[in-house]
Formats: sequence, structure tokens, C-alpha cells
Amino acid sequence: MTIDVFARPARAWPVTLRRISSRSGLNTAAGHLLMVLLSIFCLFPVYWMLVSSFRPANTLFETSLWPTQPSLDNYTRAIDAIPIARMLVNTLVFSAVSTIFQLLTGILAAFAFARWKFPFDKLVYTGVALTRLVPFR
Repeated sequence: MTIDVFARPARAWPVTLRRISSRSGLNTAAGHLLMVLLSIFCLFPVYWMLVSSFRPANTLFETSLWPTQPSLDNYTRAIDAIPIARMLVNTLVFSAVSTIFQLLTGILAAFAFARWKFPFDKLVYTGVALTRLVPFR
């Protein structure tokens, strides 16, 4: 007796999926409109911050949606006042070293948990997994 492993199931493929939701087009449009309005509401402060960064210092508190005299003076003063290049290098080095350290310890721990059986291994694995959920620092 042989068993055909590759036999097709009784139902013909592809199966067409029916729409489960019975929402009308008006409800869908209203939902999309609500999402667009909430997105604008959430993104407007980011837009305002970006536009305000192009305003000169004496026109910072204007309420227009676009600056009348855009300038890059704020950016040049920030670059001159703060050592941004050094900060970026420090951030890059720190993040690279911590990423490599996390990868190495994670690979070694995964190998140990996969290959070795020891008392309370499930408890230790749970503890390690939970500490990975806590952010570093």
C-alpha cells in the first residue's frame, strides 16, 4: 500500500475568499476620513517644528503656515554652537559596540539554551528573555 504524500486536497485551489465585513461604502469612507484627520492632527506639530526652524529669530512667533523670509541661520548657529559631528561619531561608536556585544551574548546564550540541558533551564531562559525586553541603560 502506498500513500501519496503530494495528493491535492479535496477542495480545488485557489480558494476565493469572501469579504466578511458588511460595512457600507459610506462607513468605510467615514473611517478613512477620520484616519486622515487624525493623521493630520498628529503630524501637524512636526510640520510646525520644521517650518519654525526656517524662520528668523525675530519672526519665530508668527502664526502663518509658511515663513515669509525662510533662512538657514538657525541651522548654521546650531552647527557652530554644538559639536554635532563629534556627537554623531560618539553615537555611532557606542551603538556599534553595544550591537556587537548584544549579538555575541545573544548567539552564545542561544547556543547554550539549544544544546545543553541543565536544571532550571526553562526558568533561566525565561529570565534571559525577560531581561532582553528591558531597554539597556
